[in-house]
Amino acid sequence: MNIEIPQKDLSTFQALLSLSKEQFGELLDCIKRMPPQLSNEPLANLLTKTSLKSQSTEFSEIIVKFMYSYVRAIGNNMDTEDFISDFYNSFAYNNNDEAGIGRLRVLTSLVTPIETAYKIILAKRGTGKYITKQNLSVEVKPIFSDGMGVEDASLVMSYTLKFEYGDSNEDDESQTISLSFDKDDIEHLSNLIFSVQDQADALRQEFSKTSLKIID
Repeated sequence: MNIEIPQKDLSTFQALLSLSKEQFGELLDCIKRMPPQLSNEPLANLLTKTSLKSQSTEFSEIIVKFMYSYVRAIGNNMDTEDFISDFYNSFAYNNNDEAGIGRLRVLTSLVTPIETAYKIILAKRGTGKYITKQNLSVEVKPIFSDGMGVEDASLVMSYTLKFEYGDSNEDDESQTISLSFDKDDIEHLSNLIFSVQDQADALRQEFSKTSLKIID
């Protein structure tokens, strides 16, 4: 596996591995309290309450990226030590820094929140396509017949639903698709949405009687 770290992240990672023992301990304590999200914001908020607050955004971003890369790698049957070695060698200026490599090992042992978040996303997306962005617009179009003036034109209202989507099996950029609707289509789609929301509410109510927690 060829791991490439963007140039802008190199200095941040080197700074992270050069933290004092006490500061690295603060970082680990915050990581252990991370919720299962792929966003770096929860970790950044935790770090603002430590001596690392001035670099909370940079450190949280690089930690989440590192852990996400690791979770993806082991999901593809890559050995942990191979990942650590490849990752470290992609940016390190001292290949014999056992302390730095040791810190990477510690970080890989704390990936449970990111691994859980990743599994949640996979469970939601399945192995197919998933929506990354959507937009619904409406417009009025004039319809003219031969010999008719502007004042005699008919007006047609149309709706366009635009999706940007990705593929769970690929790392390519999002693709775009646009779908046209009329009034009946919109009403039918709206009814379907309300129906599935009712079903979801019923399931939440049912599972609220158990110790199992539903994650939306």
